[in-house]
Parts: sequence; structure tokens; C-alpha cells
Amino acid sequence: MSQAILTASGLNRIFKVRHKGKMQDLHAVSGLDLSLEPGRTLGIVGESGCGKTTLNRMLLLLDQPTSGEVRFKDKLPADMTHAERAEFRRAVQPVFQNPFSSLDPRMRVGKIIAEPLSSLADLSRDDIDNRVAEVLEAVGLRAEDARRFPNEFSGGQRQRIAIARAIASRPSILMLDEPVSSQDISIRAQILNILKDLQDEYGLGCIFISHDLATVRFMAHDVIVMYLGRVIERGTAQAICSQPSHPYTKALLAAALPPDPDAPAPDVPPRGEIPSPLDPPSGCPYHTRCPLKMDVCVRERPGMLASPHGGVAACHLLDPGYAP
Repeated sequence: MSQAILTASGLNRIFKVRHKGKMQDLHAVSGLDLSLEPGRTLGIVGESGCGKTTLNRMLLLLDQPTSGEVRFKDKLPADMTHAERAEFRRAVQPVFQNPFSSLDPRMRVGKIIAEPLSSLADLSRDDIDNRVAEVLEAVGLRAEDARRFPNEFSGGQRQRIAIARAIASRPSILMLDEPVSSQDISIRAQILNILKDLQDEYGLGCIFISHDLATVRFMAHDVIVMYLGRVIERGTAQAICSQPSHPYTKALLAAALPPDPDAPAPDVPPRGEIPSPLDPPSGCPYHTRCPLKMDVCVRERPGMLASPHGGVAACHLLDPGYAP
């Protein structure tokens, strides 16, 4: 097993917000651990508001955790020299959801892609032009597209440009925040295949954030499922997507397109709306929506328990003392 290049341990992020006339704590992320190895993809799944974007910002060092730590190549950000922090910025590149807002419409594509290379002193102008042409072709565009503006491209092509910009500096990690959710299904498949090919070619580690478990099943090696800022299930993508243990994960999988259209639908649809993180439920955070809840779910927050199919999940149903 390779050594992790990015780790997080005990991450917590609390925001102070005004609610009902007084300041309250909003726990956006609570007690989260993860690790990413070269050449592997970690999928982070959950509904809107579960803490995925806050986590992404902390991993990119754009937001400071309230407690806990992020390490890049086993180094804390506070201990990084200026040169090491610059290396982090080169080595960890984001790709965002909306290519219409992430690309400057006033800049030509070549300049957009070359922007992350401006800090690399060992590259000449010819080197940069060659790199731009190389990454454009790597994402299925033409070298001459460097002379065009973003508004001359479709949405799917713009996302390819965003990916080309991200890989131009030859990073170690891509942080992919809902990178295909704004595309139609045929374009989505093309972009996902490009990302997998780039990962194989460059040995990239990827964090793939999505609300769609079907997309994550295709992309990821390992999966973390989040709910109200907490990890409620983790394991390999194969185990979680074929035999999930937590009722919430089962509901997410049922919401995605099933691999077998003739298979019976799982009988675990969530009830109601996701609770407010300003007023989280007692016990298991999912119990207010869970069709399988027991009395203990209301009283006690479950720990992470081993799943019979591999991985772990925070569910009392996995405890032999409570399982029906």
C-alpha cells in the first residue's frame, strides 16, 4: 500500500451564525478522518448541506478547521515554508462544478490554462505553449483551441478546459467538486472517462465530491458517505455500492439509476427533509427520516461498527445487541 499524500484527522468546522435572535454554533463538519493515496479516488457522497463543500475548502487550505488537522505529504500547513506552500498550490488542483463561472470569459483559453504555470520559473514561453497544447489534446480538444475564448465552447467543452487547466501544472491531486453535475448524461460520461484516463496516465490521486452515488461508483475506489457533517459509512466503492449497510446509503443508492432496471426497489426511502444543522436530532442524526429506526436510535448516537460486507457504518442495526 502506498503512503497517503493527503490526510485529515479529527476535522471539525464550526460556524457562528445568528439564529432566532442569538448566536449559535453550526457544526458543518464533525470528527472527520480521511486519507488519499496516489492513483486512487476517494468519493465523498451526501445531500446538499451535508458538509462536502466545507470539507473541500479545508482540504484545499482555503478554510481553517476549528480543530483537527490536514496534512500534505505528512506536513501540517502551519509547518510549511513559503516554498512548500507554493508546492501544495501546484500539486493540489481544484475542478469546480460550473465551468461557466470558473473560467474568465475575457481571457483566451491558452492564457487560462497557462495561468497555474506562471509560478514555475524553469518553464520558458515555448515550454508553456507546448504544455498548453499537450493538456488540451489530453482532454480531447485541439491545440489551436488555445486561441479561442470560453464563450466559443459548449458547457462540456468548457469543463474539459477547466480540467486541462488543473492538470497543466502536473499535480499530484485533483479536487473534483461535482465536476459533471451541470452536464447532460452523454457529456457526463465523456468527462468521467477523460478523468479516469488522466488518472491512469499521470498517477493522480482524486477527491471526487458528489451527491450522486452512481457517478461515484464509476469513479471511486473508496467512498465516504456524509450526513449532517458526519461520516456515517465508509468502505470500498464496490462494497458500499453493491451492499450498503446504512439505511441512508441505501436510500442514496436507490435514488441513483439502478444497474439492473428489473431489480426491486429498496424499501428504505428517507422520510421528510434533512434536519437543520442548527438543530440536529438527538441520537443518530438520521433517525428522523429513517424507516428502520429503533428506540435506541433516538437516545444514542451510534459509533462506527464493522459491516458484514466490509467497511464500517454508524448504525445500531449493525450491533448484535440491537439488530432485529
